Amino acid sequence: KGDSADAAAPAAASEPLDTATLSADAVKIAGFTLDTARKTPWSASITVPGRLQLDPNALETIGSITEGRITHVTVRVGDRVVANQPLVMVHSHEIMDARSTLKASTAHVAAMQAERDLAVTAAERAQRLFDNKAMSRAELERAQVARRVAESNFEQAVAERDRAAALVEHLAGNGPLPAGADEHDVIIRTPISGVVTARAAQPGTVVLPGVPLVTVGNPERLQLEMHVPEQQAVGIDVGAVVRYALTDRPDQYFDAVVSRVAPTVDTLTRTVQIVAQLKGKPAGRAETFGQAN
Repeated sequence: KGDSADAAAPAAASEPLDTATLSADAVKIAGFTLDTARKTPWSASITVPGRLQLDPNALETIGSITEGRITHVTVRVGDRVVANQPLVMVHSHEIMDARSTLKASTAHVAAMQAERDLAVTAAERAQRLFDNKAMSRAELERAQVARRVAESNFEQAVAERDRAAALVEHLAGNGPLPAGADEHDVIIRTPISGVVTARAAQPGTVVLPGVPLVTVGNPERLQLEMHVPEQQAVGIDVGAVVRYALTDRPDQYFDAVVSRVAPTVDTLTRTVQIVAQLKGKPAGRAETFGQAN
């Protein structure tokens, strides 16, 4: 016995501690299945709350373009609007002055045109007389100078009229005046079509240039916003695919692609903001909540 135990000891010592050697019969009896080891990319998924929101690039905040008092607001939050539609009317002295300037400059153009036409006729007549040796060269040159001055004055008058017309168009738009408006109202119009998402304008309020009045957004341009704990945000890059389900449809999943990863961690929640663009037609409305992974 002692001899056999001593002979088996070196063999056992030569075997690695994590290795078991089986014979072919033992493998067959045990029913092992053999496969080749392969390397595959490691991946992990997390589940976090998500919120659909309007893409900020699809929002247009429309502000006042003049100083005055709001007389009418023609839209409410949720209304659909089309480009160039009137939103707000502001009673302002600026447009009154602009319309007055336009009328004066239009009359000035007519006067300068008459002077130009007269100067052109006089210069042509002077040229004929000079050709027939009935007028001196000095008189001809004076007539030609008068013609150039009259033409320059006419061009300047046209430029002033066009500038006044552009100001009126800027303040009133190029569409018809809406119901309830008069020539003393500045018309604030939307430059894009969409849905009214916010309305700060209130009738009777006095506003200054640049004060926000109405916000219009495109309801088809939505994005998914998530706040991921900083430890779990490691490895999430732009281009990663996100699957999300909305609260009202928890069993139906949709896809989005990460378009922005915030470069900093929120100091209060210790989370990283992740924004993803939806693939295909939006499945919900703005401010709808769901789960994303």
